[in-house]
Amino acid sequence: MSQYYRRDVNQINDQDEIVSQSAIYTDASLDARRRGERFDFATRITGGYRSDLLGNDRGGTNNDFRLSYAYMNLADARSGLRGRLGRQTRNTGGVLGRFDGLNLGYELGDRTTLEAVVGQPVYSLSTSDPLDRLFYGISASIAPFGDNFDIGLFLLNQDVDGMTDRQAVGAETRYFGENRTLWGMIEYNPAFEEIGSAFLQASWRFAGDFTVTGLFDHRYSPYLTLGNALIGQPSQDFDDLLASLTEDEIRQLTLDRSAPTTTVTLGLSKALSPKLQLGLNATRSNIDAKPESGGVPATPESEYSYYSVDLVASSLFREGDVSIVSFRQSSTGTTDILSLNLDARFPLGRVWRISPRLRVDRRVILADDSEEFVYTPAIRLQYRVSQKARFQLDAGKTFSTREMIVMDQDIDRESYYLNLGYQLFF
Repeated sequence: MSQYYRRDVNQINDQDEIVSQSAIYTDASLDARRRGERFDFATRITGGYRSDLLGNDRGGTNNDFRLSYAYMNLADARSGLRGRLGRQTRNTGGVLGRFDGLNLGYELGDRTTLEAVVGQPVYSLSTSDPLDRLFYGISASIAPFGDNFDIGLFLLNQDVDGMTDRQAVGAETRYFGENRTLWGMIEYNPAFEEIGSAFLQASWRFAGDFTVTGLFDHRYSPYLTLGNALIGQPSQDFDDLLASLTEDEIRQLTLDRSAPTTTVTLGLSKALSPKLQLGLNATRSNIDAKPESGGVPATPESEYSYYSVDLVASSLFREGDVSIVSFRQSSTGTTDILSLNLDARFPLGRVWRISPRLRVDRRVILADDSEEFVYTPAIRLQYRVSQKARFQLDAGKTFSTREMIVMDQDIDRESYYLNLGYQLFF
């Protein structure tokens, strides 16, 4: 279990400080397992409670309970059946992360696994989904050439308020070799007659500790579901939409609110010595324009680019330390940013860990050609009382000055955060 106090404070020019957060986070995770000759049983419960100390009159957001996991898992070695019931996560078979439901699996031989799943997606850990969604699907995974390569096929349907919210028919593959890895997936959505997502990630390690990584990711943003039609609408109830629109018109409204997004990343890393490693990364994303419809204004096409150079040193000053120097350039279409990052982690004896950090940004806001410099020093301290208890402090401050060309007065901003708490292991 852990308990932390979090405080965030902001200030503009000489105005009064604004406390945006003052809260205590209490989190606990309980795992239990029992292994038998035939049955293996496991259960996990992970949740947390946020106690807001500000109150509504000072901009607080009230207390909330967050439940991340709450499931039971049972596996039968004799029959090959296994099942997991409760709040859980899955990112294969067309399932998009966390859900409440049942996942069943059956090992048909050594290289084939069949699975069935039914449940409700979980979009927030602290609030329930206002829409009545339910999905169900089947999938199969085959490893025809050994354990390091498998192919999966899946079919999934998700309903919302009696209509088809999302459909997914697709395939995925994974390969893990000694020097190469590959993970790919493609998903077609018959309800909208669109490719919902296509994903490919690969890495290849060559001689001389030289590694190349690549990523191609094409998907809708937000993910293509009928619920996107409610974005920007005065009512979050499909009955109100159906009173004035047909289901086909609602599907077109969904496509208007869901922008195809494509991201391409290329990374190179090379070990310069046993203690030094150099990394180069480049990322480019493109988000398509969305038209005006349903009373929601149009949004233009946008692009984002990101380039970085990272130098990582291990055990440079003493055994176990890590030092990172990073240069980054990014552009969002509205802002160009140059960044210098210094990050270090030093062990001090057996019980202390200290991690100083410094980030310096130069930002150019393209709308008015104004320039802003941002300085963010931070530090993390960790004290390990024993293997079962540790205390931790995270603190940082941000200073920024925006030089306004069209105004006589510059804009100065300051903010700081404090995160102080402990962790216990039983």
